[in-house]
Amino acid sequence: MSTLPSGNAPPAPGRLPAPASLLVALTLSCVQPACGQPGYDPAFAAGAPHAKKAYTLFQAGKYAEAEKEYKIAVKHCPNNVEFQRGLAAAATKTLHWQEVHDAYKKIIEVDGNKVEILDEYGEALYYLKRYDEAIDKLKRALEFESGNYAAHRRLAEVYTAKGSGLDAIAEYQQAITLKPDDPTLYYNLAGVQWRSTDPVGALESYRKAADLKPDEAVYQAALGYALYHNKDYDGAVEAYKRACQLNIKEQSYQQAYQSALYQQQAQRQRAEEEARRKAAEKAAADAARAAARRGR
Repeated sequence: MSTLPSGNAPPAPGRLPAPASLLVALTLSCVQPACGQPGYDPAFAAGAPHAKKAYTLFQAGKYAEAEKEYKIAVKHCPNNVEFQRGLAAAATKTLHWQEVHDAYKKIIEVDGNKVEILDEYGEALYYLKRYDEAIDKLKRALEFESGNYAAHRRLAEVYTAKGSGLDAIAEYQQAITLKPDDPTLYYNLAGVQWRSTDPVGALESYRKAADLKPDEAVYQAALGYALYHNKDYDGAVEAYKRACQLNIKEQSYQQAYQSALYQQQAQRQRAEEEARRKAAEKAAADAARAAARRGR
């Protein structure tokens, strides 16, 4: 039987990396008066050096160290929104979703108008499996900006995790209207369509993903899987062959290719046998009619 990479049938939704918008540029040099001057904030003054160090570490890709420094900064000055956003950015990179959640929750408490972070807040809730809360935050983000691609994408993932296939499909379709050239959207949509017993729709979505990124072995294998189960063995052979060429080390592709070849040959043999049977029936009928004419 045909199989997908890593034994997934059908493949699980893929995810995008954390959005670049999480990286917030800290402008610390011109906002703090000197000690003893009006407006001087000792809490900010204590946290700022750690935030600046954290920002530098983040830029260097040292996310765990950056997270530690941001934690010190927010400990000194928990109501500083930029410190909290920096912590959220670093914790997203280290996949510490509770830290991300706590930072965004604090930002909303300090400044309820920070609606632009709601989609990122929703992502943290998604990873914490707090799906209903995630849906609430993501829908609020869409109320603020209906064309928010990331919010539609994340909302589709939340609905997928909840098993709400029709809602997930609707959100993926919305995301596709905003970013029609993103193959991951079609790939993820296809997975939901497959689980929602729409193999024809899934096939078309897998085909679109493979067309948009023909050098991605996973997409070619997924297309092969869908073609195989739609009994298009000729197409499955070609798709699996391409997947094997793109990733020669993946044994499941080789096995699926051999399975598709076997089914292709069996299908062709059945077609040939059916053609011979019909030809024999036609010849017999023609002979019977000829005999009937001679007997008149």
